[in-house]
Amino acid sequence: MYQSNRLCYTNKKCILQVKFQITDIEFDYADDVGEDDYYFRDDIVGQIWDADDDNDLLKKITSASGWCVKKINYNIVK
Repeated sequence: MYQSNRLCYTNKKCILQVKFQITDIEFDYADDVGEDDYYFRDDIVGQIWDADDDNDLLKKITSASGWCVKKINYNIVK
């Protein structure tokens, strides 16, 4: 079974969140990338993210980084 956190909202709807550890990620930088932008990848790899599912994980990483995720690998933390 996955280790998860339970989030409950005021309307009593509860969602179980899964812990994802990022093992590799590639962002869709397009052509206008400065040298510093590539270092952000190293900040993400190894981190553990709480998300409802893999689609929610992609949304959270995209929102935090400002870049769309092109490819991602992760492990589910138990």
